[in-house]
Amino acid sequence: MEPLVFMCPRCASAVSARFYGPCDECRAVLRAVGGDARDVEIPAYEPKMNVTPNQVATRD
Repeated sequence: MEPLVFMCPRCASAVSARFYGPCDECRAVLRAVGGDARDVEIPAYEPKMNVTPNQVATRD
C-alpha cells in the first residue's frame, strides 16, 4: 500500500502516511494532552411504569 500525500487536518503541514489523519507531531501532542481513562458508572435500566398491560396479558 503506497503512502498518501495530504495536508495534516490539525496543523496544515504536508504529510505522507498510510492513513489520513494528524501528522506524527500532532499525534504526540494529542496523546500528551489526553487524560487518563476512567470508569463511568451507568445507572441500571428501569422500565417505565406508565404503560398499561394489554388484555391478553391480564386475562385469567
